[in-house]
Amino acid sequence: MKGETIKSKKKIEFKEWGSKPLLDFLASIGKDTNQELSQIDVSSLIVEYCKQNNLFHKENKKKITCDSKLEALFRRKSVNINNVYSLLATHLAKKLDLSKDESGSGSEDVEVVADHVQKCCFAAIVPENVKLVYLRKSLVEKLSVKLDTFEGKVIGSFVRVKSDHPNDYDDLQRNSHQLVQVTEIKRCSSMSSSEILLGVSDMVKEVPISKLSDDDFTKEECEALCCRVKYRWLERSTVAELGQTARSLHEDITKDWLARESASLRKRIDQANEEGRKRELSEYVDSLLLLQTPAEQSRLLNEVPRVLADTEELKPTYEDTIRKGDGDTSEVDLEATADLSNDDCGKSSEAISGQGEADWSIDAIRSAMTPISLETLKRSYRIPNNIVLRLPEKGQLASLPPQGAVTLHSTFFEVGIKLPFHPFLRYMLSHLQCAPAQLSPNAWRALIGTYIIWKQCQFPELTFRELQQLYQLKIHPKSCGWYCLSTWPGKEAMVVDSPSSNKTWKKKWFFASGHWEADPNEQNLEHRIPTAFRTPAIWKKPPELTAEQKNNIKTAFAIPSKDRSCKPYLPQVKVERNDIILRRFLSGYLLKFPPRR
Repeated sequence: MKGETIKSKKKIEFKEWGSKPLLDFLASIGKDTNQELSQIDVSSLIVEYCKQNNLFHKENKKKITCDSKLEALFRRKSVNINNVYSLLATHLAKKLDLSKDESGSGSEDVEVVADHVQKCCFAAIVPENVKLVYLRKSLVEKLSVKLDTFEGKVIGSFVRVKSDHPNDYDDLQRNSHQLVQVTEIKRCSSMSSSEILLGVSDMVKEVPISKLSDDDFTKEECEALCCRVKYRWLERSTVAELGQTARSLHEDITKDWLARESASLRKRIDQANEEGRKRELSEYVDSLLLLQTPAEQSRLLNEVPRVLADTEELKPTYEDTIRKGDGDTSEVDLEATADLSNDDCGKSSEAISGQGEADWSIDAIRSAMTPISLETLKRSYRIPNNIVLRLPEKGQLASLPPQGAVTLHSTFFEVGIKLPFHPFLRYMLSHLQCAPAQLSPNAWRALIGTYIIWKQCQFPELTFRELQQLYQLKIHPKSCGWYCLSTWPGKEAMVVDSPSSNKTWKKKWFFASGHWEADPNEQNLEHRIPTAFRTPAIWKKPPELTAEQKNNIKTAFAIPSKDRSCKPYLPQVKVERNDIILRRFLSGYLLKFPPRR
């Protein structure tokens, strides 16, 4: 419960700023224990120690196998790298003094207190953190003069980019600009700054320095970046990673800020002098004089950048308890959940009751696909050459595909999927917040079949809210990680005649990489597809609809059920016929019955 603390049976002995086990560990690795270290610094030292001593698990790279030194510190044989930061809170005196004051305890003994809200080792996506590594165009141009240090400083930083097309806006907040992270540097032979291209997240093409913004980013753009990280479209940076980038850029960013702030103060001084605002004039002059003093400049340059850790409730990590999922619901309105209360939208009770220490169900299933079957699949469904189908390598899990890849089942192509994904399917998957491989074949039949019926009736495109009115998302029976779309109790199914069972489909999984998500010409995609398995939010009741949406559903149900059968337009036997249907589906044409007038 909120405000509740958990007390350990054993008390930790403290010496000065840290616990005895922590100081003993630092002394054993040659660190000066007289100098107080922050929680972030200690966490970084432990991670570095684990790398040097090969303490990371061979298969699970986020799991640390504790040696005698770490076991004495953490009192456990293994820990997850994501939990190191939060575990250190009980070994720092300042953290415990704060907890003791909040709990009203007057005891002189320092007790182990576990906060309800823990800090994880991921960096928070907030303006304070982004500012530490945000580079304006003018500063990037200055840094590019020294090519030997340019790449090391710029990679990992954030820049602000405007789309080449005025109608392309940020995919979540509809901003004209978006924050992107620099991931690689490409240089031309002449090595001039105008010919340096930046590879950035969320964009297919590299960005020249001339396309970067020289202005401050907005709060809305930072919130949009946070949402993209939340959806796992971007990799999260740890406190240590962001801190390292911030420290390498601190001097350059500070000097750039000093120059810009001094110029800004001079302009304000001139303006205040012209308008006779003596009080403001005096304040501006004092500020400028202070910035020009060597002592103040030295103070600013010697400040150590502090990265804020993510303070949201610590989610179970994939390696610790995969089956628990992240339980994460986006703060961005997903159209359908905006008007639902917390009681109406949450985890499914079936999913919660079925949680345990086992992995996602799919990770216990070996892929039955072969190189020949993949080649046949690619040829039969005319998958473009810029999309690569491949089998999993040893140690790779279907629930967590490699970077840039997605897990798929071959049966999905038989029920209507085609690569790259149709924009409608991207829209639905981003709102469902689950990976494509988490939906059962019948869920895909319901999704695609309903889309076709809507097109046949010449309605506007099917919305997520209408889908929620027709179906509820339920965990697949006797499994963890798969979901199906079921009709509400007592309600008629929109798409009928789905098979009662789909045998062997779970075994036929593989990875797809390359341009599987969208055509390479599409940039700044409006909706992105999650790739890692997760526990999506479950809606407990149908949402409210507009009058038009209610009429759409009523009109669709007026179609005879035989004309709403999935069999005519999603055949499973004849691939050639199915391919024709897929082409028509992706072109927006309708297949069985004539348009309604």
